[in-house]
Formats: sequence, C-alpha cells, structure tokens
Amino acid sequence: GVLLNWLAAAARVGADDRALILCLDRKLKHFLATRLGLDCVACQLAARPGPNGTQGTSSSAKKQKNATNKTPPPSEVYHKRIWRARVAALATLLARNVSVTLSDLDAVWLRDPAAYLRAADVVASRGSYPRTLFDAWGATACMGFVHFNLNARAFVHHRLAARIARNGDDQIAINEALRAARVQWAAGPATPTDAAPARPLEYHTSRTVDTGFSASPPLSVALLPHDKFVRRCE
Repeated sequence: GVLLNWLAAAARVGADDRALILCLDRKLKHFLATRLGLDCVACQLAARPGPNGTQGTSSSAKKQKNATNKTPPPSEVYHKRIWRARVAALATLLARNVSVTLSDLDAVWLRDPAAYLRAADVVASRGSYPRTLFDAWGATACMGFVHFNLNARAFVHHRLAARIARNGDDQIAINEALRAARVQWAAGPATPTDAAPARPLEYHTSRTVDTGFSASPPLSVALLPHDKFVRRCE
C-alpha cells in the first residue's frame, strides 16, 4: 500500500515514468508484475553481516563481540543490509552515467522536484542525524530524499561506499563522508578539524537552499529548504 501510494503521487506530478523499483523479495516482484503490470529490479542483499555489522565471522569480529558483549537487534542488522544494497545500486547506476534520486516511500512527491535537483552534485533534504554533525552544522543530509548527479561519482565510490561498508547506516555514512571531504558550508567558514560553520545551518526553519563545497574530491552539496521538503511534520 505504501509503494502504491508513492507511485500514485509520482504519477500525479508526471514523474512515475522515471521511477526504478528495487525489489528485495520474489513475492513483491511477482505481485507487481502479475497484479499491477509493473516491473522491478531484483536487488540481492549483501551477505548477512556478523554480530557487529562486519561481514562474516572473522577473528577480529569475534574479538570485537567479546569486547563489547553487544549484539545489534535483528531489525537493525536487516536495515543495514538494505542500506548497503541501496548504496551499491546507486554506485552501479552512476557508473553507467545515470544520475540517481533516492526517495523513501514515505517521502511522497507533491510536486516534481526536478528544478531543485540541478542545484549541486549532491542535493539532499535536511535531517538531524547523526547528532554530532547536527550539533556542528545545524542540519545534516538526509538519505530519505537525496539526488546524486554524475559529478558525485568519485565521492560515492571512494568516500560513501567505504563508510557504508564500515558502518552500515547510510545517513551516518554520507554525513561522515562529507565531513571527511572537508565540506565548507557557504553559511560560514569551516575550521580545519571538524568543518563546522561559524553560523549554523537551519533545520526545520530553513526556507532557502544552503550550499557547501569540497576540494577533495571536487564536490558541491545543496541542502534543500525544509519548508518545501518536509522531514519533520508538526
């Protein structure tokens, strides 16, 4: 039902013909094909990670488990497998010269966002997670709605992919990758250590696009105004 609602909204704004559905199981793929006449791409999840999000059961993973004595809940492990698969699909499409918009199904399109998607190499809605970077910047890039133009290929392949493999959380990964790239927000000069702007970005009160830039790799980033790309409904 959530997928159909998203597709209906996309159709109303004339964007449904640009949608690519990734299916994680055969039942959904069969249902969409036989009941709705919709095709989707079967997306195979990566091998089930070890207890701390690492692949397999290496001795280092076992040592880490013994040291922390913590095992993530199954839902967290499953979500991280999905997020890793999503970034893998993103990297594959960019490598084939296809720009990509990732949209969660609860990010319903009320208007065609195409005019905003040319604002930078990476164009993202705003979030408040991870908290450390939210506190430093005033807002973070949200993976619930984010667009990657072709100039973001090096950033995705060399920075984002490495961090999603290590952590599994795509929103932590993209924001840590931006910090590692020393993105400087136009809202204020960045410090050499944490790239925190002198004037914080805005989150739910934002009404304009904020931009940031990195030299290594060359990258421009745009955070969309929250009043038009709403994350926090009140």
